[in-house]
Amino acid sequence: MISSVTLREQIVQLALKRSVSEAAVIYSVARSTIYRWLKAYTALGRAGLVPRSTAPLRPRTVLHQHLIRKILALRRRYHYGPVRLVAVLARRQGVSLSHMTVYRLLKREGLIRPQRQRRRRYRAWSRERPNELWQLDFKGPYWRGGRRVWRLDVIDDASRYLLASVECESASSKMLLETMRRLVTKYGRPLQVLTDNGAVFASVRGGLSAFQQWCITTGIQHIRARRCHPQTLGKVERVHRTIDEEMGRLGLCLEEYLEYYNKERPHTSLLNRVPGELYWSARRIER
Repeated sequence: MISSVTLREQIVQLALKRSVSEAAVIYSVARSTIYRWLKAYTALGRAGLVPRSTAPLRPRTVLHQHLIRKILALRRRYHYGPVRLVAVLARRQGVSLSHMTVYRLLKREGLIRPQRQRRRRYRAWSRERPNELWQLDFKGPYWRGGRRVWRLDVIDDASRYLLASVECESASSKMLLETMRRLVTKYGRPLQVLTDNGAVFASVRGGLSAFQQWCITTGIQHIRARRCHPQTLGKVERVHRTIDEEMGRLGLCLEEYLEYYNKERPHTSLLNRVPGELYWSARRIER
């Protein structure tokens, strides 16, 4: 592109003396460009021919100190990324910010490092309505307070609502059925439940397990994941990890974390809505 002011002025002078078409042929410049230069030259003289950046003007947002302190406090407390921080500020403070503005602040403060985007090797799927499918799985065993425990997590597939997270001494059928009966009474029956092939869920010696029998009598379809394929239970597997990572850091007991997860924590797969908002506002399957 012709950037010299002197050369542009020569082209304009030629167009004025002869014609725009002749100047366009001699200098191999588009006629529309010469007309634009003529207009600028007539209005501003030689200064109108100075090359200007065509990048859009996007002034950076200036953050007030109290808002900076709020963002940094949320980051240190919850370890939220820029997108989730923007969602929390919009929900709690009514503040609308670009996630890049928050990203630059966190980067300047040394609270975030650029990460390479990982390629997803699987296709995420989700049911359309709450109570269509519940995923459930036991986590453990692990040690807490000097004792060996298991944890049963139950999550709604569509809304990511954490229906239950219960610690127990063993992954037993009795504990599983007590929890499921309580959840059905509180939330209604799901159409389907998805589990792995553990002995507590499916009989390994033929016949039906106590859980399978309960599903049949309750009118719930039991789906079993493919063996050695934890991706099928990806949502409940991820919530296992999320609880382990966040509960201790936030200083919450399991019951308190359950409330926080469902009512306060924005979920990226839900466009930064909280699971409780989607579970209770969407049209749930009631049976």
